[in-house]
Amino acid sequence: MKRFFSTFKIAVISLLFAAMQFGLSQNSIGQINGSKGVPKYTNYIIGDNTPAGQQVWNVGQDNEGFIYTGTSTGLQKFDGVNWELLPSPVQDFLTNVRSTYLASDGTYYYGSISDFGVVETDSTGATKEVSIAHLIPEEIAFNDIWTIVEAQGEIYFQAREAIFIYSPNEPDPNKKIKIWKPDTAFMYGWEFEDNYLAHQAEMGLFRNNNGTLEFIEGSEIFNNDRVQVLLPYKNAGEFLVGAFAGGLYLYDGQSFLPFITEIDYLLQERSLYRGLALPNNTYALSVLGHGFFILDQEGKALNQFTTKNSIPDQSVYAFHLDNTQNLWVGTNAGLCKIELFSPLTQFNSDEYEVGNILSLNAYGDDLYMGGSTSILYIDSEDGEIKKVQNLPNTQVFAMAEDGNQLVSTGPGLYEIRGNSARLIPETQPFQTVTLQISKQHPGYIFTGGTFGLHVFKREQKANGDYQYESIGPITDVGRSIYSIQEDADGEIWAGTQAGYLYRVQIPKTASGNLKIEDAVTTTFSDETSVEGVSGVVTAIDGKIYTSGVEGYFFFDKESDSFKRDEVFSFSDKKADLNLDTYGIGLGTMGNVFLSFGGENRLAIPQEDGSYVIREYPLNLITANITGGTYTEKDGTFWFATDEGLLRVDATKEYKTDHPLPLYFNRVESSEGNLVLPKYFGDQVPSLVYKGNNILFNYIAPFFIKENQIQYRTFLDGLDEEWSDWDSRTSREFSNLPYGSYIFRVKARNAFNLESEEIAYSFEILPPWYATWWAFVLYFILFGLIVYGLVKFQTGRILAREKEKNREKELAQAREIEKAYEGLKATQAQLIQSEKMASLGELTAGIAHEIQNPLNFVKNFSELNQELIEELREEIEKGNLDQVKELVANIQENEVKIVQHCKRADSIVKGMLQHSRSSSGEKHATNLNVLAEEYLKLSYHGLRAKDKSFSADFKAALDPDLPKVQVVRQDIGRVLLNLINNAFYAVNEKAKSGIEGYKPEVNVSTKKTERGIEISVKDNGNGIPESIKEKIFQPFFTTKPTGSGTGLGLSLSYDIVKAHGGELKVESQPGSTVFTITIHS
Repeated sequence: MKRFFSTFKIAVISLLFAAMQFGLSQNSIGQINGSKGVPKYTNYIIGDNTPAGQQVWNVGQDNEGFIYTGTSTGLQKFDGVNWELLPSPVQDFLTNVRSTYLASDGTYYYGSISDFGVVETDSTGATKEVSIAHLIPEEIAFNDIWTIVEAQGEIYFQAREAIFIYSPNEPDPNKKIKIWKPDTAFMYGWEFEDNYLAHQAEMGLFRNNNGTLEFIEGSEIFNNDRVQVLLPYKNAGEFLVGAFAGGLYLYDGQSFLPFITEIDYLLQERSLYRGLALPNNTYALSVLGHGFFILDQEGKALNQFTTKNSIPDQSVYAFHLDNTQNLWVGTNAGLCKIELFSPLTQFNSDEYEVGNILSLNAYGDDLYMGGSTSILYIDSEDGEIKKVQNLPNTQVFAMAEDGNQLVSTGPGLYEIRGNSARLIPETQPFQTVTLQISKQHPGYIFTGGTFGLHVFKREQKANGDYQYESIGPITDVGRSIYSIQEDADGEIWAGTQAGYLYRVQIPKTASGNLKIEDAVTTTFSDETSVEGVSGVVTAIDGKIYTSGVEGYFFFDKESDSFKRDEVFSFSDKKADLNLDTYGIGLGTMGNVFLSFGGENRLAIPQEDGSYVIREYPLNLITANITGGTYTEKDGTFWFATDEGLLRVDATKEYKTDHPLPLYFNRVESSEGNLVLPKYFGDQVPSLVYKGNNILFNYIAPFFIKENQIQYRTFLDGLDEEWSDWDSRTSREFSNLPYGSYIFRVKARNAFNLESEEIAYSFEILPPWYATWWAFVLYFILFGLIVYGLVKFQTGRILAREKEKNREKELAQAREIEKAYEGLKATQAQLIQSEKMASLGELTAGIAHEIQNPLNFVKNFSELNQELIEELREEIEKGNLDQVKELVANIQENEVKIVQHCKRADSIVKGMLQHSRSSSGEKHATNLNVLAEEYLKLSYHGLRAKDKSFSADFKAALDPDLPKVQVVRQDIGRVLLNLINNAFYAVNEKAKSGIEGYKPEVNVSTKKTERGIEISVKDNGNGIPESIKEKIFQPFFTTKPTGSGTGLGLSLSYDIVKAHGGELKVESQPGSTVFTITIHS
């Protein structure tokens, strides 16, 4: 299979590039007559469901590049592939659209019968006409809108009955349209130098002067006819104007002067219809019944376009120059596009077939074309294509210059002179395909064909003719030969269709004759020379070149091998042996033609021997080059292609890198048309899963060889790689999995210029069974199933093991219960220990408090003893008054003894209450008394333990504080713990030796809206932020080991919470406040 494709490929390339090798002698090169060539053109049948050949009144293009034609059936939109007939908003279809216009702000306007407006495209890509005729401020009947132009920011819609002036920036809708009414009838209107001009029948030309039409003096010469064209001329204020008949006139700013042209014989009749100023200072003028002409500014007719060479009808109604400078021509029977400014022209013949040229060469001023049945030539006298006589019907694959003649292949060799051919009799038995007239071996000609490689020798006779002699074949060349070249050393190289090359070294005799029987032949194939060798040889600067899948190679005699030419090998990619074509050929003027992997380049020799590689002008040739090229001295190229004979003026500037626009023009789903990307906003389209399908339509409205535009696509989320390039303008997807997608498109034109990528984001919604809530349901069901299975299995296991483990479980339960009881006992002991610890801290204070009443009891008892002695003495003395006084004193002292005993009793009872477990019963309690009592007890307790301890303490107690229902001993424990901590904090700070520091603890009470607050404040070091959140945790303490249990604040917090209150702490360096809030 590989060799089959290679053979086919080599056949094509051999014929192409072998044809380039001939005619390198430049002695006879003259100027070939290319006057009969016409630019490339395309004729169109407008519309999909409309009659072919309909009248085209207007052609225009919007700012996105789409072509619009105003026809007798309505306004047609053309994207390069599809036509779309836009319905009229007032008459639906079948209405004349005589005018369209692209305004400077990008708005595209139309004018039809009794209507005018704008062309708009909605968010789904649907294009429609939107009328603005309802803005006309008064009722006025009108028919066709003949012209639309813009001047000074206003749009002029011209009908015979009125001119409607539309101001798009006017905010008041009642003032958007102004009306000019004619004295007779407005025939046409134009924009000239940003001013508006109009022609009134039977009057002449008028121009806008501050909102009023002003008559142009001298234009009354157009009273009796209709002015059809008004075109800018050379200087400011000058224009050419022409009526339907009477020829052209030049207005120089003052008067109208006749403008003489080479087609006045036609313009004097009633035939001038439309004109267009072209960017190269020429004019296109249509003459009804005669096609149209290109005139220069001197009136010379440069070209004529008729049905014989391009347009579909002789009557032209419309011109438009598009954004790539194609000239669109609307005729009475269809539409034509002409690549007017392209340097490429084509040549055809009504008499001969020019579409299958196999070889090209020239002699003198005549260009010869070897075809599939004959040789044609362009006659230098008149530019017409004619046939060389005396040739049989034969394929002519090669023609070589030979002094005063050409030598061609065929059934033998033929000498071509002028319009006649002569068979060389000695060569008749050989069906030749290629030939090489040797320069290194004068008098020898090498021919190739199915017979292999055969050598002829010739001598020139006195009459100038040659006498040929067959020398014989090169016996070691056993394959069909399709290309022959000679290097600088006279070695002969021959190439085959099958990818083989032969190097033939022929020795000479002493007299200079070739000894072909002693020829040394070396065979090269893709295995021994170049991978994928093409089988075509080319001699460039005396060296032999060939091509392969990795580029172009020359034969290096030092290494006796082929080496890659890094200049000619312009591509780094590797060609596909079975699919791609590649070859190299030498042009007439030394240019090297390179074709590789579908891309063409031209290597132009420089004076220093180097080459410059260019795409231009070969990138203009989108047809397949089938029969080689020819280059004239002035740089003009001639190409034999499958589209016929093409001529390229390489000195003519031509832009081929126009931006290639690309759009989504419609995206369809089963739910209807979807919004296009520029209207997405923050959300992308979503499609339901069931039966989802989406069809993307995309187009590149580019009109240079639009039939060769190709596209490639990629669906991100589905495709693994981009699609191959093809001409499809849509792609459809069905039953896509749910998820998010991005559809991407690129376009490529005939010049291999790629567009920017466009993208369409969308998502397929999941089916109900793949939604999040369905998965939640699945999860729940799965959980229930698992739960049921687990429960069932667990039940079985438990049932089997229940009896066996019962005792064990009961034992474990008893152990757990025992441990629990132990934990409870331990907890009670810890709490009791904390209570006793606080009681222990009270002991010294209590002892101090008890000591005071005991001292009083002792003192008063001793005093009473003394008073009793005195009483006895006084009784003995019988001093009753004194006795009574002493008895009174004794009684008074006894009262005091009882009072102090009660004081001691209350202290002991309080101690007992603190030490015993709380009953949990709440009693109305005076918190002031409780706070003051524990403040003193705490202080004296600390003083008793540490005689060096000293601190000020104050009690700021609210006298109006009501009694509160609390468990007295519990709240007392809380107060004692907080006050002890406060005294501990100030004592620790005092020990640090801070100069001037005075320890102080303040206890305060107050009634608030929330209840009763008791605050304990100290001026110690404060509590660090890092431990503030931990101080209420059980067993957390900052005191040294053995100095605290860590339960004080935890128990205090729990006691206050149990009373429905709050215990909070606020601390900063140098101050800490604990606040108890008990809600009343």
